[in-house]
Amino acid sequence: KRLMPPGFVGQALMAAMIGANLVMLADLAGRTLFLPLDLPAGIFVAVLGTPFFLYLLINQRH
Repeated sequence: KRLMPPGFVGQALMAAMIGANLVMLADLAGRTLFLPLDLPAGIFVAVLGTPFFLYLLINQRH
């Protein structure tokens, strides 16, 4: 929250920029890490997003 501008519009823009960068890096990883294969970006987004989602889910209960 410290890096995000105040208000809904600023937070939405920051979330969009972070999400776009995440998908771009996932696509880059899918194309370069396993070179003979061209893996979809969704695989890498799921691998990165699942632990973060579980962390949020567990901490929300407390």
